[in-house]
Amino acid sequence: MNLIRRIGCLLSFTLLLASCAPTLAPPLEVENPKMGMAFGNISSGLLMTELKIHEYGGFYLNPLWPTPKVQIYPNGDFIAVNLPPGKYYIASVTGSRGDNSSTKFKMSKINLKPYQHVFTIKPGDMKYVGSFKISGKLVVDTKAKSDEFTVRWSRLPGEREILRNLFEITSGTGWQQRVDRRLKELRV
Repeated sequence: MNLIRRIGCLLSFTLLLASCAPTLAPPLEVENPKMGMAFGNISSGLLMTELKIHEYGGFYLNPLWPTPKVQIYPNGDFIAVNLPPGKYYIASVTGSRGDNSSTKFKMSKINLKPYQHVFTIKPGDMKYVGSFKISGKLVVDTKAKSDEFTVRWSRLPGEREILRNLFEITSGTGWQQRVDRRLKELRV
């Protein structure tokens, strides 16, 4: 009888741990129908941990004027929601090897084109920013030297594949309806 109780306790504990497994956090709810969304993908040999989007000509001073919030997922997909209409660009990306060290890939003359690709968010718009690949010497350092890595446009994953992933992530939010609408537009 004691063995059966132990097995029962072990199974209960296993089910409890499984229910606590991490799930991908959904984006914030739609604040205003005029707010937009930007999404895309960035990949490298590192785990991408942070991506910063700046408004073109904007000024940021945390915590008074913070940068737009961007969520980046383990597969490299990223999403920025509740962006006011305006012009934006990717300012920097941070990657990690999974420990406490990280590399911040900032804008440079070599990597100017992908980073300074200015995209426009119109009221209620969803904007596919693109897919990017960082390659070269991916040194885990506080500041990567601009001549040691390159950021290039990538064809894969495409907009449709990213939207399929985001459809699941945005479940239960107003963004899921917009993602679904865009997926239907792409099928036409």
